[in-house]
Formats: sequence, structure tokens, C-alpha cells
Amino acid sequence: MADKQSIAGAPIAAEANAKTKAIAAANPAATQAAATVCGSSYKLIHAERLPERAIRWGTLFAFSNGGVGPNDTICAIFDNNTDVARHMKLQICNNSTSPRCQTDEGVFKQYAGPVRMDDCPVITAVMLTADGSMAINARRDFCR
Repeated sequence: MADKQSIAGAPIAAEANAKTKAIAAANPAATQAAATVCGSSYKLIHAERLPERAIRWGTLFAFSNGGVGPNDTICAIFDNNTDVARHMKLQICNNSTSPRCQTDEGVFKQYAGPVRMDDCPVITAVMLTADGSMAINARRDFCR
């Protein structure tokens, strides 16, 4: 793909929607940091503020090395947008009859990830509050 679009030096895939581009433009440092962690062969395809209400605790970034098909690999980063370390879990699982998963879980001040998977993966992002209640529990799939 000859897509040369970028925001703050982070390559943006042609599949990225307007909401993803707006989040990347509003958060150039976080977008660039996530892009650096995933690597130069990946382009941003999805950015989403979580949870889906006025308070933003985290941002889920997904990058692809080609597109959003079964032969493309997705790299995910779950950015911690709070001022304190939080228990976070980022899991990515392929969509097949023999599922494989990659998980990064722990207490993180900056981000969870990267996790990578091919075969139309499903990403789960979880963040807990200080008292252990769930602040974020998001599940997103990436396949077209």
C-alpha cells in the first residue's frame, strides 16, 4: 500500500477512520510512542479512548503490518492515561479453531503491551481501579 499519511511521525493506515485520526492528532506523543513500540513496519488502524464516557482512563492503539485480514498481524498497545500505576491486562487472541493468545498483564504506569497476533485477532483491554473494581473491560475484533 502506498499510503504515506502520518500524524506526529506515526504512520496511519488507509483503513483508519476519522475518529482514530482525530485521537492520534490530539495525542501525538502517545501515538508516536505506541508506534515506536510496535515497530516501523506497522501503521495505525485503530485508536479508541476507554472507557466510552467522559472520563478517559486509557487509550487502545492497534497497528497493522498490512491491513485487517487474516494474513495481517495486529500489534496492540493499551496506554494508561491516569497519573498513577494501574493493574492492566492487554490480551490478543487469534480467531481460529486452535486459538493462540498473547497477554501482557501487571501494574503499569505507562502502558500494557505490545502484544501481537495474526488471523483476525480479538483484543481485550482491562484496567482496574485502586480498589480492584473494573474501570475498563473492552473487547474489539480486527478483521474485514
